[in-house]
Amino acid sequence: MGFLKENFDKVLHFSISAAVMFALTAWLCPVLIAALVTLLFGTIKEWHDMQYTERFDMGDWLADIAGIAVGFLLCWATVGVASWGF
Repeated sequence: MGFLKENFDKVLHFSISAAVMFALTAWLCPVLIAALVTLLFGTIKEWHDMQYTERFDMGDWLADIAGIAVGFLLCWATVGVASWGF
């Protein structure tokens, strides 16, 4: 329970990024565009944290990247990928 309590924000970053990536890719959005939109969302969130809470954690951004990868893999394994975006 201690790990989850200390890293709950990273779990949220990971989960939200995975869900957004899965949803965008499942709705036939090209993978490259879905990944960029999801990464932009995470980057804006971190920028917001720096501006208003004076807190930046690279771990949150890395959790976003891991979530993007897992969201893509889940979509690829279950729904399939319509377009890579290249």
